[in-house]
Amino acid sequence: MSGSMESDERMLLGEPSAEWLAFDKAHPELDINNIDDPPLFLENPAAFRDSANSVKEESVRKLLVKAGLVSKVTKRDYLVPVDDGADSVPVRVYRYASASSSSSPKSTPEVKLPTFIYLHGGGFLLGTSSTEDLPCSTWASLLGSEFLVVSVCYRHTPEHVFPTQNSDAWDCLNWIFTHAEMLGADVEKIVLGGVSSGGNLAAGVALRDVGEGGRRLKGLVLGMPWLVHRDAYRPPLRRSNDGGSMVQCREAPIMPGSRYDLFTDLLEVNTKEERERFSVGLVDGGRPKGMPATAVLVCGRDMLRDEGMDFAERVEGVGTPTKKHVFKGLPHAFTKYYDLPSSRRFDELMAESIRWCLDDGRKADEKGVWEVEEGKMANGKEGRYDCSLCLIE
Repeated sequence: MSGSMESDERMLLGEPSAEWLAFDKAHPELDINNIDDPPLFLENPAAFRDSANSVKEESVRKLLVKAGLVSKVTKRDYLVPVDDGADSVPVRVYRYASASSSSSPKSTPEVKLPTFIYLHGGGFLLGTSSTEDLPCSTWASLLGSEFLVVSVCYRHTPEHVFPTQNSDAWDCLNWIFTHAEMLGADVEKIVLGGVSSGGNLAAGVALRDVGEGGRRLKGLVLGMPWLVHRDAYRPPLRRSNDGGSMVQCREAPIMPGSRYDLFTDLLEVNTKEERERFSVGLVDGGRPKGMPATAVLVCGRDMLRDEGMDFAERVEGVGTPTKKHVFKGLPHAFTKYYDLPSSRRFDELMAESIRWCLDDGRKADEKGVWEVEEGKMANGKEGRYDCSLCLIE
């Protein structure tokens, strides 16, 4: 799509895609357009979280076997002390074991590998180290044995509210830099990224890294990021009377407005100052200057679409090399349906974006131009999908 992405063009991205409609037709039993919140989520968020995490961990274990990744990706676990001294945060390191490398590659002082640090999504409520084994193993496989993928499992609501997650992400970034030799990470080639709520943390950490003594990160990769607090919306996000994506996509599946509100309320961002701190997508003036190369992947049928697009265009506007992709007509977190062609494409783009950030000869996207991703049915036609390739939560 050429030219700047105006409001009316963005609205077209919010219509359900042919891929989504075909998937729904092929699998009515999944009820993928249901936007009702699970009763347990409303009654006891912590119990819902624990149950959903357990179900997803089991789904991930099965999918790793199906994808043939169990024996191909090694994992190492660490515990990172955090600043309040009351707890520690799990960090998991992944590396693809190629046929030419050891089946269990060891880190030595001589090994310094490009590294992707990942902060997971889940509305600040959901997620464990093991729920992220599938995307992290997939990216490790796509990147190859000369890369590390490091997953940070920050603390969650409702027990831990804002800004605990931000502090955890910052502490873990510093720990990784401090322990880079032990991990085998190249401190000159570290890319930070996150999906959904993790995208908020990644963007906030990157901005803080620039502001506190010089940029250490080589790149930033954000997938369907949540960048602005619900109660902090202001122009230019409210571009027109239609209210943009926050209104258009409020009844979109997977993360409808009611669920978004529950996630937001659990975080307890109560004051104006806290809302401004949370809303990293509202950076203005010279603040985004000096940001590392930034890739942003957004979903067209997502309440968070416009804030992600605006953030990308804002950092692009101050000279940051920027890579921009939008998945037309797909809802937030569509990747839970692993067999959707666009889910595979999302993983490919994540890996591609990480490599792009590290490439000093990179070619940035043309200013204001978004690459529009339009998925296709398997084999180019309607057909049955393998329901076992769905992350049911």
